[in-house]
Amino acid sequence: MNWGRYGRGLLVLAYLLVVCVINFYNPGKARADSIIYVSAATSSGVGNITSITVTKPTGVVSGDVMIAAVGSASTAAIASTDVSNPWTVVTSTSYGGGSTSSMVVSLVRVAGASEPASYDFAVASGSSHMAAGIAVYRGVSNSNPIDATGSSNTGTSTAPATSSITTATAQTKVIGIYGSTAVNPQTYTPPTSPATTERIDVGSTNAGGQNPSLELTDYHLSTAGSFNPNASALAGSADWGTHQLALKPDGVQHMMLFWDGGGSAPTGWSFVTEAEGRFVRGESPANYGTVGGDATRPFTPTSTVSLGAPSNTVDSGGNGGNTSLATHTHSSPAITVGSDSNGDLPAYRNLRLIRYDAGIPNIIPNGAIALFSSAPGSPNLTRYSSQDNAMVRIASTAGGTGGADSVTNTICGNASSPCTAGITLGAASGAGQVNSFLGGGTNTASATHTHSISQGTATSSTPTGAAGNGDPPYTQPLMYKATADSATLSLNLTAMFDSDPGSGWSMLSDSAGKNYYQAFIRPNGIPSAIGPQVGQVSHTNSYTVTTTAATPNGTSTFNLGVGNQLAGAAHTHSATVTLASQSNIPPYFNVVVAQKVNFKLTHYQWYVESGVEAVTNRWPSTGVDVGQDAQIPATPGAYLPPDDGDSLRIRMQLTVNGPTLVVNTVSFKLQYSVGTTGSDCTSGTWQDVNSNASTTRPWRYGSNGVTDGSQLITNTYPSTHLENFYRSSSTGAGFTNPDGASTGDTLEYDWLIQDYQATGATQYNFRAVENKGIADSGTLLSVYSTCPSVVTRPTTDQVMRHGEFFMNGGDQGFLWAD
Repeated sequence: MNWGRYGRGLLVLAYLLVVCVINFYNPGKARADSIIYVSAATSSGVGNITSITVTKPTGVVSGDVMIAAVGSASTAAIASTDVSNPWTVVTSTSYGGGSTSSMVVSLVRVAGASEPASYDFAVASGSSHMAAGIAVYRGVSNSNPIDATGSSNTGTSTAPATSSITTATAQTKVIGIYGSTAVNPQTYTPPTSPATTERIDVGSTNAGGQNPSLELTDYHLSTAGSFNPNASALAGSADWGTHQLALKPDGVQHMMLFWDGGGSAPTGWSFVTEAEGRFVRGESPANYGTVGGDATRPFTPTSTVSLGAPSNTVDSGGNGGNTSLATHTHSSPAITVGSDSNGDLPAYRNLRLIRYDAGIPNIIPNGAIALFSSAPGSPNLTRYSSQDNAMVRIASTAGGTGGADSVTNTICGNASSPCTAGITLGAASGAGQVNSFLGGGTNTASATHTHSISQGTATSSTPTGAAGNGDPPYTQPLMYKATADSATLSLNLTAMFDSDPGSGWSMLSDSAGKNYYQAFIRPNGIPSAIGPQVGQVSHTNSYTVTTTAATPNGTSTFNLGVGNQLAGAAHTHSATVTLASQSNIPPYFNVVVAQKVNFKLTHYQWYVESGVEAVTNRWPSTGVDVGQDAQIPATPGAYLPPDDGDSLRIRMQLTVNGPTLVVNTVSFKLQYSVGTTGSDCTSGTWQDVNSNASTTRPWRYGSNGVTDGSQLITNTYPSTHLENFYRSSSTGAGFTNPDGASTGDTLEYDWLIQDYQATGATQYNFRAVENKGIADSGTLLSVYSTCPSVVTRPTTDQVMRHGEFFMNGGDQGFLWAD
């Protein structure tokens, strides 16, 4: 064997298993996207003016989409005066007539890398009273921000209404633009069915003349189709014009985490303000962003009353006048239920919700809070116990608490609040008879007597499996907070998304039976408590009390004999009041919940390149075989360390740590580091192995006759459950896993690497990482039980006189040579 550095002569063609250098979208999965509101700014003109200036809203970054609403008390066209990056008019609506002829215009602009401090909008001719506002949105398509526009609508009333709009894309943001003109500037109340959010409400304040006023609202529409809210409401009657437009999402899946800090969100993250005032709840991607629930947990006001036997009875004889039998009943009254004395909400603590603007990050930023199914074991993550045993409610400021697990309501017979009146039972039924000729005697209750029940409280029954009364369905994960930018999305991470996160994630909220489906988040400090949902969607209240012990309002006097049992004049009943079923669901904001599929590198073995799919010859082709999970060393020389141009195969076994791996959802690629730093497969500097045509890095992929992306037929580890084979191409295209796998299953991957002028007598380490794209830095596996490494053959000038050579700061042992 010739040990010269260039003695091999020919480069060996090779192939490599690598999964998905580009994050292909799996068409079998639902896809949804979201848009979030950032901020707004307004301006109201003074006097007749030819243009109006609006200051740039706060927080605008490149790629944000801005919607401007501009109104004027004339029908002259309105346009931006910025010639370098002009705004585009979306819709112009003229309304009114004569002295009240007016215009309201919507315009759109995609923010660039450098935005001016303010924006000017001018009327095409003359001057006019004007008002304007700009709202900023993030997560909107930059190439085609407007998904749809609706027709204009005009009228004169206190209820300006939009015409319907039909969207083509799911998860749009529907923007309502309302303009009105009157002598006095108008204020608006946004539509409430469905509930839209008002972002702009501004009017000019000129003395005399006509004053235009503007409102801009938005609404998250989760599904494509027709949408039109109820009318907005003006403070007074005015001429008005309206229209709607829908913003198209950017098509990116965004991760969301919790945040308890003040001030700004972490760099590259934004606050999800739409969720504020609501509890986060798991749902399917198609229902991301939808809201519902009720803060007051109202009961249906009608109830039933069940009475026990009267507390005392008397005996009658013969036939005679009517009175109440001992078995008589009363008709149920109407009952009013007061509000929950514990605040109408389950026990909660506030957090903020943040969203990663660029999609799915590779780290958890310092200060962010994530969910875990078990302790992640990372030094940069510490247990966050402040949220234990309290539902997560999103607010603009973290830390506030409220609500209670128990539900206590006051019942009464009137509709006032608080309840002030008792409950009166209806007339008795069930009449008996006594001898009328016997004369006076004992008082008994008349046939039509009634009772009253003192007002009281009704406490809910305990829902099965719940920690307290009236809890909605919830899960109990652990919470951990990052104390530094985490190096990876750690073991057992559970996060929230605005869509199906795709590769490498298992959804936990997309269908019935999954832990987070329509469930709220109530962290717990006990890992054993994590499991199926507890709580329930609704509960019923019951209330037991004794009727007032006073004499009934009607009595009859009879001489008693042997006969029917009659109700005594001063009898009482035990009364059970059963209220209608009550919903436990508080105001919610739907999110998609998914868990990172975790992998562990269990074993590796070096093989000689065979030119076919199967490998049988452990490295080297001759000499001393390198053992499983063992480095190819430089000494002794019988291990034949690789030289420039050599190709060699790595078979890796990966274990699925959980949860279930869904077919076609994960991609892997190979990376390398130089030197002993990085031997743990996590530290050090790592780079992607280059394509087989590359001449810029010391390790590259190869190619041969094996079909790109074919699946392994043979496995080299007896414990392997599934064989997976892929290799890279020079274009960087790749593939996802063809098989699903359960927790504990092992997968086998085959990689071929080629030494392309790698430095001699140098250690190189290799690792598999999850991959979301050609520019992605890679997500580390959860555990590296071992880390493949090789020491390249020393060059001729490195080998010393007696076969020793210098490496890692010292002389190395004798190098065997043939």
